[in-house]
Amino acid sequence: MLDLRYIGSFQPGTPLHVENPLEELWSWVARLGISEWLQRAAASAVPPITTPWADWGPYAVVRIRQAVEFRTASRGASLLTRPLPLYYSFLNLVRGCLALEKQITNTKSHGLRFRSSGNLLDASAEVIPGTFPDWVQAMGTSLPAGSAYTLMDCLSRIAEISGDHASSGLGQTEVRTVRPEAFHSGRVLLHFHCPGEEESFRQEWKAWFPSLGGLCSLEPVGAVLAVGPSTDTSNYEAISAFCFERLWVKLNWSDRPIWFALRHIQPVLPRSAYYLVCSFILASAVRYEPELLLSAVNPDADIAWILNRLLNAGERYFPQLILHWVHSKPVFF
Repeated sequence: MLDLRYIGSFQPGTPLHVENPLEELWSWVARLGISEWLQRAAASAVPPITTPWADWGPYAVVRIRQAVEFRTASRGASLLTRPLPLYYSFLNLVRGCLALEKQITNTKSHGLRFRSSGNLLDASAEVIPGTFPDWVQAMGTSLPAGSAYTLMDCLSRIAEISGDHASSGLGQTEVRTVRPEAFHSGRVLLHFHCPGEEESFRQEWKAWFPSLGGLCSLEPVGAVLAVGPSTDTSNYEAISAFCFERLWVKLNWSDRPIWFALRHIQPVLPRSAYYLVCSFILASAVRYEPELLLSAVNPDADIAWILNRLLNAGERYFPQLILHWVHSKPVFF
């Protein structure tokens, strides 16, 4: 019998085919800032929200509205100023959704401290008590105080600009594209795109991708892993669930199976956290050391292009990742 291959992207969730994904996405965010709608959604939440509305609702509503307005204020600005209002948009969105999801309203500190090094890409954010570690913990990851992440660290870990980063001369991206190939027999192969490092992949794949180490085995040839029998791959839905749990989903709806995996070079943050750290570092540079941005605003410098790509990707995809967290299942624009 022929072992037929599944056709599709394995993306779980709901695709929305809209004329302007960016504006549609922010319209969804804006709806979270409508008290009447949010109260109705909270009343049907599972598990139910037992904290009184007055203790968290007004806090969430005003911060989400501020997130939308700060984003609007960032439009049309250059790299010299755009990172600041965009960061406050992201920060307020996180705080509003922390209140919605966990009824947390008492974190006044950003949870990050700016550390300058005289070079923009080496500038870092140090984790301190506040919004950032509270939010990361709410997503299931604990961060010790004093952990630090440079702008370069985070740039290299953002899937949506991984292709841009790889061609920019700024160093190697830590994101690898993965193409799942699945058959009706239950056999599933994960094809990793690792140009120039196939041998390293074959030797180091368990260290690079530990979440796959106990579930997969290495195929005899190439940068290919086979999903083992301990994982349910009996149907399309089960394969989608495995991919969504172990890989990073492509945020645009696609007919092709394109996923991402992050190399485990340092403790892995939630995917959306890399956007927030990048925006915090750039916003801090705008506020305290704008001279660090001189090279970034030079139209002849490659970093100007990549940072603009970063800000555009953040505006487009960061709120989508937050909506995925709030709704517990993805919606693709």
